Amino acid sequence: MVLFTCYGFNLAQGLRAAINRGDTVRVIPKALCSIYCISVSIIAIKVVSDSPLSELLTYLHVL
Repeated sequence: MVLFTCYGFNLAQGLRAAINRGDTVRVIPKALCSIYCISVSIIAIKVVSDSPLSELLTYLHVL
């Protein structure tokens, strides 16, 4: 989950950098990045809440 979260942040950072440079960023990449980040968050919450190692997973997810 940590890797997926880091990848989501990397995608969002790339979009933000492109927007700051003044590049044209279409709506579809923005929407897909948002959907990906929200999906990873929901899956992470589900995994953390059902796992016997929930405290460890929560700690790793916060990192």
